Amino acid sequence: MTKYQYSNDTDSDLVIVGVGVVNAGGAIGSDEPIENPNLTIIDTAKKKPINKEPGDVEQAQQ
Repeated sequence: MTKYQYSNDTDSDLVIVGVGVVNAGGAIGSDEPIENPNLTIIDTAKKKPINKEPGDVEQAQQ
């Protein structure tokens, strides 16, 4: 599973060095952040790791 998901919102294909080709209107995943104004990051909040200390207890949301 990749850490970052990006969508190409342009009307043309993009070539991202070290990552690959992103088709127009398509999406691509990467383990490293990509800085490109033509790409939009897709919500990855569910995939972000949470740093916890041993013994931490999660509180149930009400």
